[in-house]
Amino acid sequence: MPNNSTKTDKSTATREITFDEKNINALREGVSGSKVFISTHGDNSTKVVLTGQQADIDRVKAQVHLYKLGGRILELNLDDDPNPTSLEGRVLMEILIDETQPLQVVESVGSSDIVLENGAIGSQAIVEKIGNGSMYLNFTKDVDMKKLHAVLRGSGLIQLVAPNVKFHSSLQLDAVGSGSIRLHTKQMMALSLASKVTGSGDILVNATNLDTNQLSSMVTGSGAIRYHQAGVIGNHVIDLCGSGKVVSSSLLSEKVLASITGSGEILTQALKALDGTVFGSGTFKVCEPWPEHLHVSPRYEKITHSSKTFKPHPVPTRDLKFGFQKQINLFGDTISINVDI
Repeated sequence: MPNNSTKTDKSTATREITFDEKNINALREGVSGSKVFISTHGDNSTKVVLTGQQADIDRVKAQVHLYKLGGRILELNLDDDPNPTSLEGRVLMEILIDETQPLQVVESVGSSDIVLENGAIGSQAIVEKIGNGSMYLNFTKDVDMKKLHAVLRGSGLIQLVAPNVKFHSSLQLDAVGSGSIRLHTKQMMALSLASKVTGSGDILVNATNLDTNQLSSMVTGSGAIRYHQAGVIGNHVIDLCGSGKVVSSSLLSEKVLASITGSGEILTQALKALDGTVFGSGTFKVCEPWPEHLHVSPRYEKITHSSKTFKPHPVPTRDLKFGFQKQINLFGDTISINVDI
């Protein structure tokens, strides 16, 4: 059972909820209009600290239920008001989890901004953002995991920032809708990496050096997948259907197998072999070094690779100030608008 305590001052109130249950390895958050920060502590408990107007924090309901394989899930939602309204003010939620029990599943629904900090997720994790809010995997230390699956549904943002990242098995990125998944790091290593965009959204992998044996890039719709800076790839399979774009000309791949159905565009290069087919008015653009084997039917263009600079989105601050962030996809390029309120 949770233990509750409340403190108030003239402007805000603070409510603290403590759960002593073990094996809380999943989180489902659905408090739209809130900021959520997830970090670890040394106590053998899970704490939720809410700050905001008293009426708003009283509406937040925190419960722990049984989950898969004997684990437990912490659920954060608004109360069951039959006539629900939006929060009158803003709520800051700080979740402290047992450092020996990192989360394996994190799901956030709605317009909230959620920040996962060092140690918040385990070696195998699924993170999912649904709606128009944002999820930040903001790590100041190197990340060493077995596998990570990031899923974005809607118009929101998932962003991972870390000095270096390593996935001993796989990294899977799925964007459905008009949102954006962004990764910013120096060295990124993964046995396999799969990027998939369905809709008008985009995925950006911005790494000083990307190293993977198997790379898969799939776009259905008008969205885009971009790999920038540099990388060494084994096999790269590209499947583009629609008017979207895949930019991988910064990656030095051994072999590339690609296809375009529609009016989309692929920019790529390969060392040994590049095989491609175009069904429709799509375009292959190939840059040096030229592969030993090059066969693209019916046509391709020669280009010179040009580099671009991408900066991470600002991470929310640990306070009650909120910002407005809007992303617009324009001809395969994402334009971001950020306003503090």
